[in-house]
Amino acid sequence: MKKLLLIPFFLTALYQLQAQEINFDDFIKLQKPNNVSVSDSITQDLMVTQFLSDTGSYAFVIVRSILDPNESEINSLPSDSTSLELTYQGFIRGFNKTLRTSGFNITDSLRVYFNGFIAYRINANKFQEENIVYESLVLILDKYAYAFSYIGPIFSSENRLNGFLNSITINKAIKPSQTVGNSTGYKMGYLVGQVLAIPLILVFLFFLIKFIRKRRK
Repeated sequence: MKKLLLIPFFLTALYQLQAQEINFDDFIKLQKPNNVSVSDSITQDLMVTQFLSDTGSYAFVIVRSILDPNESEINSLPSDSTSLELTYQGFIRGFNKTLRTSGFNITDSLRVYFNGFIAYRINANKFQEENIVYESLVLILDKYAYAFSYIGPIFSSENRLNGFLNSITINKAIKPSQTVGNSTGYKMGYLVGQVLAIPLILVFLFFLIKFIRKRRK
């Protein structure tokens, strides 16, 4: 009888544990922070999940944007470590420009490894209030760019972004990659191939028209 009584408690505990787990997308899964409310917004190329503290004093935010919505053979996605680094540097410059308009200034950007992938850790302070920080980890994965961020006051006893990042796991079963684009050489060859095909098509059409006329006679 005692065993039977334990089953509902076990199922309740299991349900509560699963309810704390959030599948952001096919790649990213995380544990919901404590004492927060969750809100989502999705547009065509942007996906945002915000975790706002119950007191309203701080927030965790996940933003996913599409690096290149162009699905063609000549997209601008990173194809190697060099193009990946260039993409990160451009991302950081754009990130900094947006933060400055919101009253923040980037104080540090550091290349790190996150779950085995190259990422950048970005720290920013508010111009007028140095105790308010904007900390982010930027990650490029597949055709997406992610920003995992903490916005709020500094806590001397803990780094809240670290705690948030520790709850995030990447689904490696689907073999995500940071260099899914085609190489510059491939893209150049693809364009040249298209150009070279034009006169061949014209020649083919010429002979086709000539053949049709010949048959009509």
